[in-house]
Amino acid sequence: MDELSSIEMRRLELNSEALGVTSFLLMENAGKSVAQEIAKRFQGKVVILTGSGGKAGDGYVAARHLSCLGYQVEIKWVVDPEENKNEAARLHWKVTNNLNSIAISKYQGEDLRADIVVDALLGTGFKGKLLQPYKEAVEKINLANAKKVSIDLPTGLDPDSSDPTEFYVKPHLVVTMHARKPCLKVVERESEVIVAKIGIPLEAQLFVGPGDLLTKIPKRDALSKKGDSGKVLVVAGSSQYTGAAILTCLGCFRSGVDLVYLVSTRETVEAARVALPELICSEYSSSFLDETGVEKALKLLEKAKSLAIGPGLDFDEKIVERVRLIVDGAFKKRIPVVADADAIKCVGELLKQGWKPAGSLIVTPHAGEFAHISSTPPLELGKRVESVIQAAKNVRCTILLKGYVDVISDGLDLRLSASGVPAMAVAGTGDLLTGVVAGFLSKGLKPIDAASIGAYTLGLAGSFAQKLKGEHLVARDIARYIPFVLKQPIRVALDCGVRRLPSQVVGELNWHSFINQK
Repeated sequence: MDELSSIEMRRLELNSEALGVTSFLLMENAGKSVAQEIAKRFQGKVVILTGSGGKAGDGYVAARHLSCLGYQVEIKWVVDPEENKNEAARLHWKVTNNLNSIAISKYQGEDLRADIVVDALLGTGFKGKLLQPYKEAVEKINLANAKKVSIDLPTGLDPDSSDPTEFYVKPHLVVTMHARKPCLKVVERESEVIVAKIGIPLEAQLFVGPGDLLTKIPKRDALSKKGDSGKVLVVAGSSQYTGAAILTCLGCFRSGVDLVYLVSTRETVEAARVALPELICSEYSSSFLDETGVEKALKLLEKAKSLAIGPGLDFDEKIVERVRLIVDGAFKKRIPVVADADAIKCVGELLKQGWKPAGSLIVTPHAGEFAHISSTPPLELGKRVESVIQAAKNVRCTILLKGYVDVISDGLDLRLSASGVPAMAVAGTGDLLTGVVAGFLSKGLKPIDAASIGAYTLGLAGSFAQKLKGEHLVARDIARYIPFVLKQPIRVALDCGVRRLPSQVVGELNWHSFINQK
């Protein structure tokens, strides 16, 4: 993992917290790393300028460790440490404030007289234009006759941009955490850049966690209107399988979308109007998808932001062709598609005929359905991963292979999800998943994110449902707790605990290779 955006870094920090590696601990490791790198290179008096956020906390920790190493250390704060909104930083401030060996004062804009000046002002949370009092502090750091050290990245640079800004710290040394940030390209010719590993677990990177939900699912805007948070078209159900379509629609709603359109048989629509009065339904008279259903679906695509197709649809040659017409119609309108159940069989048949998806397609097979688009994967997770990555490349789609560990790949990126419990192995959970994934797609998430976050969200909701209700669940029990997961994912994750995977499942998983999969 050569480079990380600010959002990806935040994702890893939150996922680590859900695994029990707290922000306080990561901050301790970060500050200690800064002190160690300084001690390898420089001697003399140290002044540390602290601002707000987690970077200030790194500075407090660095001050303590440098003091322990025999350095004369002074902290000059630009923002009152008591007002820092970062809880871990406030806790480290309390420790630092107990130590008389470290001088502490408010920064008043004076010249900085020290051998080493440490920039602990603003980090990956900074965006926009540098304002006072930070601007003056940056100017004084650059004017100081001292070795300058920036924690994580130089204050004033946009963490996600490789373009220089008007004002930023120009350091001799940057100690960045876990991975390089895009903005470091601005200073890497003049500055030494060290990447410090601070104990972020491999699992936090490879497995989906609460951090994915908190950083990638968009929040509702205060001025949003109906439809802004997602609109899904569901083409599912037959006269024999009415429940599958209803559960798919329920999954869409529980993911937080505003509008769900259902195109299905008369029997399915009659049941759906009772079960989910929020639905907008359009029916056809045949027992399974017919030409009228295709026409209605293509018309409703004008209103949709994603398409979910397949659950309970039935399967024969005519349905294969009708699924192709609807899916290709979605691609022409640049609408992403989730194909599940019978639609996966249809995709398999179409692939044999030489068809390739001309847009964003997610398929959500279990092990048996995976055989329609690739060879059946073995039990070992490592080999499953290899099979899914290769199949995704071949088909040119995103694959969510459901199982004891869900494997998600678009052929380039890889995610694993280990949320969920065996009690979820009941009728309807796959239909719910299709709806949840389609719901996230309609909110604008990338296919790899919609698929992986959908799998994790549903699994965590199932774990939470079992904890509260026991093992005897139905799919609707799981759906009920999806909003709880989306509201407080870290709290629910910590409450449910982390499932340790059996060795026979993990197999020969080459962790670092898959983390760096691109």
